[in-house]
Amino acid sequence: MEKKVIINATSLQKRMAIVEDNKLVEYHIEQPNNHEVVGNIYLGRVTDVHPGIQAAFVDYGAEKKGFIHRDQLLSYHLSPLSVKEKQQKSISSFIHQGETILVQGIKEEIGNKGAKLSGIIEIPGRYVIYLPFGNYVAVSKKIDDNIKRTYLQSLGEDWCEENEGVIFRTASIEIDEEVIIQELMFLKERFQQLQRRQQMAKAPYLLHHGNHFVDKIFREIPQSTIKEVIVDELNYYKEIKTRFNGSKKEATPSVSLYTNKINIFSAFHIDHEIDKLLKKIVWLDNGGYIIIEQTEALTVIDVNSGKYLGKSAIRDTIVRINKLAAIEIARQLRLRDIGGIILIDFIDMKTEEDKRQVSHVLTKEMAKDRTRTNIFGYTRLGILEMSRKKVRDSIPIQLTASCEKCDGIGRVLSNEEIAYKLDREMMEFRQTDVEAIWIETTESIKKIFCGHNDEHLTRLETMLRLSIFLTTTSKKTDAFYEIKQMGTYADILEKVNKSKVENTY
Repeated sequence: MEKKVIINATSLQKRMAIVEDNKLVEYHIEQPNNHEVVGNIYLGRVTDVHPGIQAAFVDYGAEKKGFIHRDQLLSYHLSPLSVKEKQQKSISSFIHQGETILVQGIKEEIGNKGAKLSGIIEIPGRYVIYLPFGNYVAVSKKIDDNIKRTYLQSLGEDWCEENEGVIFRTASIEIDEEVIIQELMFLKERFQQLQRRQQMAKAPYLLHHGNHFVDKIFREIPQSTIKEVIVDELNYYKEIKTRFNGSKKEATPSVSLYTNKINIFSAFHIDHEIDKLLKKIVWLDNGGYIIIEQTEALTVIDVNSGKYLGKSAIRDTIVRINKLAAIEIARQLRLRDIGGIILIDFIDMKTEEDKRQVSHVLTKEMAKDRTRTNIFGYTRLGILEMSRKKVRDSIPIQLTASCEKCDGIGRVLSNEEIAYKLDREMMEFRQTDVEAIWIETTESIKKIFCGHNDEHLTRLETMLRLSIFLTTTSKKTDAFYEIKQMGTYADILEKVNKSKVENTY
């Protein structure tokens, strides 16, 4: 299915939306103060070794220590011992406290848990993944052409030296050998540069940032499935345009620069869809609905008939609602990036054939998801069990915070998300005749919005060519902002000063 990629990169928070068949199916965000760990490579220092759980904790520069299991240690992976002999040994045989090790993030911090790390480094490219110490060659399971699989396997074995390894991605199936070898050499050189930096670095230290926002397009989404990319920031536009043009074997998607004043996500009705993904209830096209309840341990989804009565027999009506719900559930799991254990309570079906039809629809829709999923089947109570790999907090959790007024039972937009929303609204004042804007907000949002030493506020005023006056109030405890007035500099300055005097008394 062809995709449209829409990127909002002009403000503090970078956002990417992926649209299929005019529906939002994926949403990615990059928070300025909350950089992802997955894919990054660090020089870390072992702080604690725990033989009881066969794991160690590593200081890699974050506030929380990272977690690495014995089986993910490079020393364990490269040990000449047999698998059985290695499994019988304690983690203390492979690592010790105070040791510096090279690690890569494989799972983000979630809740109170630190990031999960691995010592088996992967350097991903568009067509291959280079494994400096992988010691094996693998071909994507999605390449089902046996001749092509054998050819790629042989190519990898001929190219790899010593402990090197390589994984051939699905995109490599249509690419010439010369292009693949060229990318392998590039990735190998990138790792060698990383090793040179390692020799001069002192732990903890970030050696390689593997999460550039644009890389998500080139590494994770097959280029042949992308029809169009629309981006609102010039440097991003140039980079995407250059990288697509550098690929000669695949059709080049259309890349365009969005220049209108209205925020790009508002213009393409993405913001409206994002607001909906924060809600528990999702309505189906036929009047039915699903309820999504997330906890730290698992996610429960309940399917209801709602307003849908149907014109056929009750059995057919139930199957029809459940099939439509299965399609929407697959979309919501992908869109909200929900991971972990998932339990789905479909409307009760009496026959195994009906259950099979519904699970088949769900399986077919989940196949569109790049994240690994497993559908296990129905329990005795008729609940469908499945799992989806959990790499990070879901989107609703990332965008919200626990509500203090209800003792954490509910969730509201976080201070950060409200500050980023204000930042995006300010960007719509480009090329206007307004000289100054007066905004009232809370102290916490002002601090996030202005940035360290007011550097973001200064940058924003320079870019928009207007003055921004920020006043705070303690009258409201909820996180909020309000654009009080716009006008000439003198007029706004007078009103702000008058307001400060009035608030003094």
